[in-house]
Parts: sequence; C-alpha cells; structure tokens
Amino acid sequence: MAGRGRPLELMEREAIALGIKKKMSYREIGDSIGRDHSVVSREIKRNGVRGELLGVAGSVLG
Repeated sequence: MAGRGRPLELMEREAIALGIKKKMSYREIGDSIGRDHSVVSREIKRNGVRGELLGVAGSVLG
C-alpha cells in the first residue's frame, strides 16, 4: 500500500485557491507548487466549495 505524502502547507493551499481563481488547470497549479495534479484535485474535493477553497478554514478544519 502506498504511503501518504507530506501534508499541504497553508501557502500551497492559498496557491491552489489563487490558481482556481485564475482558472488554471490542476496540472498548471500542481506544477506551480511542485505537486502532482492529483494532489490539487484531492485538495479541492476535500476542502473546495463550488471550485473555491476554504483557504485558512480548510487548513484548520482539514
């Protein structure tokens, strides 16, 4: 079974939120923060609300 990667930092979550706002693809966002696009996708599924991340609340709650 694959191990878990390192958790996203607040700055990475904010970069994802900004990327979504700029209508960047998950791959573009992932490349910009040095993460795989699947990490971006999972983060948005877990903490996103209609395509917008919860930002700080998501990091505190997630």
